[in-house]
Amino acid sequence: QKTQNVNNHTNFTRPSNIQRPPPNHQPHKRMITSRTTILRRVSTRNSWIARRNFSTDASYFERKAALKQQRIQVFMDRLHKNDERKKRRHDSPRDIMKQEFREWWEKRRSHEDSLVRRAKQAKKDWQIQVAVVLERLPIILDDVADWEKEFDELKAYLAQFGKEYPKELVPQRTAPALVTNEELLAELPPNFRPASRETEADHSGELNTLDRKLKNRVFLLLDDGKGSWRFPESSVEEGESLQETAKRIVQEQVGKDLDLYFPSCSPSAVLVKREEKGEYFGTKKFFIRVQYDEGKLSKGLNHGWLDRDEIVGTVEDDEDTMFYHYLL
Repeated sequence: QKTQNVNNHTNFTRPSNIQRPPPNHQPHKRMITSRTTILRRVSTRNSWIARRNFSTDASYFERKAALKQQRIQVFMDRLHKNDERKKRRHDSPRDIMKQEFREWWEKRRSHEDSLVRRAKQAKKDWQIQVAVVLERLPIILDDVADWEKEFDELKAYLAQFGKEYPKELVPQRTAPALVTNEELLAELPPNFRPASRETEADHSGELNTLDRKLKNRVFLLLDDGKGSWRFPESSVEEGESLQETAKRIVQEQVGKDLDLYFPSCSPSAVLVKREEKGEYFGTKKFFIRVQYDEGKLSKGLNHGWLDRDEIVGTVEDDEDTMFYHYLL
């Protein structure tokens, strides 16, 4: 016979004289709204309506239409404010140079993409070339602008004033006198005078010297014998990387005793040209930037050191003018 196992459990009952505590739940305080709070909200709403020139006698749909019109006006004001932020001081538009570059780049990229598609359709390869952009960094600082001179004068003038402390605590300092550049040059020794910022090569127009255009970057170009200038360039041989080709070009066409610095192994730009040469559909010329440190060029090298404006002025193809402008 089966027996029921109670496991010694006892059913306890709560005494009737002990009350159950209320649940730990409080109503949301937004639900507890006094009469004073309601009146305050009503008065605030009425004043809000009055500030917007709303008539309390207007119907619900009239007030709704007026609020909608006001929201539209706020949105239009916000759009107008965002448009004003796009302009600098004196109402000059922003990002002019960026927009010009984008317009030029989008047009050129679409043209190069079309050439790549045509090469695939013709089942022809591209001839890979490397051009070395050998540059000499500026030797001196650029000329100081007029606003920079005025700012320096203002700082020197304000430096005369400072906090005043009791003489017993801090010794009184003497205010520095304003000194102009002409007065500083007059105080130099008689045999010491600063060199001119323009050299003889700048006045004579000599191009095959590094002693010119000291304020700008100048780039090495070679005379191709046809009255035009070109960068040192050559085709990539089998098994060579772009940087190895650039080093070979410098050794063969520029000079062997040069200390150069390669900022990056990646090219700065690539120029795609449609020039059918036998089995090739065209050329892809990669420009490798190299910085000149010191050393001598090869003897008898017909070369010139030109800055960006001079190089852009020598480019005959109008389509490549902006390319070299942005490259350099």
